[in-house]
Amino acid sequence: MEYAGGTFLGRVPDPTCLEKVTNCGPLLKLLDVRAFLGTVGVCRIFIDRFAEKAEPLVCLTCKDIPFQFGKEEAHSQAILKDALALSPAICPLNYSNNAPIVLSVDSCNIAIGYILMQLNIDDPSIRYVNRFGSITLNEREARYSQAKLELDGLFRALRATRLWTVGTTHFVVEVDALYIRGMINNPDIQPNAAVNWWITGILLFSFTMVHVPSERIAADGPSRRTRQPGDLQEEDDDFEDWIDQANGFMHFINNLQSSSDTLNILATISIFTVESIAPPEEVELTPYSAVPRSHRALSINNRVDLVRAYLHSLERPRDLSDVQYHQFIKYCLQFFVDSSGQLWRKDPQGSHCLVIPQHRRLSIIREAHDNMGHKGVWATTTTIRECFWWSRQAEDIKWYICTCHLCQLQQTEKLRIPPVVAEPFKIMRRGLNTCVVGMNFTEPMGLFAKCYMDVMGMSKSGGYKYIVHGRCSSSTYPEFCKLRCQTGKAIANWIFKDILCRWGTLRVIITDNGTPFVLALDILAK
Repeated sequence: MEYAGGTFLGRVPDPTCLEKVTNCGPLLKLLDVRAFLGTVGVCRIFIDRFAEKAEPLVCLTCKDIPFQFGKEEAHSQAILKDALALSPAICPLNYSNNAPIVLSVDSCNIAIGYILMQLNIDDPSIRYVNRFGSITLNEREARYSQAKLELDGLFRALRATRLWTVGTTHFVVEVDALYIRGMINNPDIQPNAAVNWWITGILLFSFTMVHVPSERIAADGPSRRTRQPGDLQEEDDDFEDWIDQANGFMHFINNLQSSSDTLNILATISIFTVESIAPPEEVELTPYSAVPRSHRALSINNRVDLVRAYLHSLERPRDLSDVQYHQFIKYCLQFFVDSSGQLWRKDPQGSHCLVIPQHRRLSIIREAHDNMGHKGVWATTTTIRECFWWSRQAEDIKWYICTCHLCQLQQTEKLRIPPVVAEPFKIMRRGLNTCVVGMNFTEPMGLFAKCYMDVMGMSKSGGYKYIVHGRCSSSTYPEFCKLRCQTGKAIANWIFKDILCRWGTLRVIITDNGTPFVLALDILAK
């Protein structure tokens, strides 16, 4: 191909791809030597006699040799720059062969280093470098924590290389911080807005994240590179606007104003009207004394009140022994009182929770449940625990949600009771006892003449652990009672009070013939 009387012969890499290496000035510190060798060493398998050319610089890293950057070392640096520029490893990206494109990113308090590479389609162990990058951090960014440095570095590296990586089908990102994956997958638990903005920007890219140990990360050298005199100033544009535009977020610069003077209402027409459920009337909140509380919860409440009084007065309670007082002090260390006198419960991570008195607990549960879409027990409990604390908090929230009228109306879980077919049967009288033995005569059946009974074990609450249940065969009407223990005497008392005294003669009991029911019938027979 001829152009303007000349013929093209091959091509050379774009100078901007290697400017972070070619613009490197004299290596005046050991850190600069290590950064330069680490960057050039990525392509060492493509540089002929790399060890020989880099020997003067490698000697500067030895402990027994004094550090002195002279002519020989400067000549070695220049040779390595030229060798890297002419290296066959510096190649443009080939998007036609679907070879994976790799972006290696590393961050420290000096700079953010990245290298854009592409794997050999036949031998993945061979990597061709497309460009080197190093973004020097300012004083404020250098004080970031390591987690923020790694996340900021990944975001800025992806953004700097987006022109070459957007739309690629096989894009791999190599990092040496494995916890970045968890931070990206859980953006809602990050503590500040800047981190969430970075995560939002990172999620715009489609890539596969691979963890590489820090001693093998390719971008370790560029991340140690200090600012050089020939470096261009990084673009200081607002990354938030870039994220807003990419995600389609909207900004209202001026409030929309509508003037009623220019609007003429011609008619009011109702189309597709739908009957809506009227909002429930504002009812008085149930007092907290109506909430069922276990003895353990009441004792913890009393202890918290004692802690509140102690932290205000710092006077030892009189009814505590030395051992009890020592344990009480250890418990008090879990709380503190602020300048306004409010009691707080400590959190090891710094998320302290305000201790709520009893008269305010139901109002907080009501706000968190009713005004946030009537969420379930777990969602409501998680919301409240972020700010507030009191003893047996989950039990109170569960009780409130179970008694919420709107939740009961809108629940999707339906209790299905199998139908019971009442069949007439024949009985024979034998003195005071009645049993099904033959077909001598038939009598009309009354309510609870034939009853299905069983005992169910429940979670212990208020000292009660069992429920004895009976259901009429003809009407399916239930009778039940809570029991502290499953004994024949307790079941006999229930049958006598709730069945015999209320419904009349009980003729047939259908049960599992358990020992308590057999003993109950013996007691009733006496």
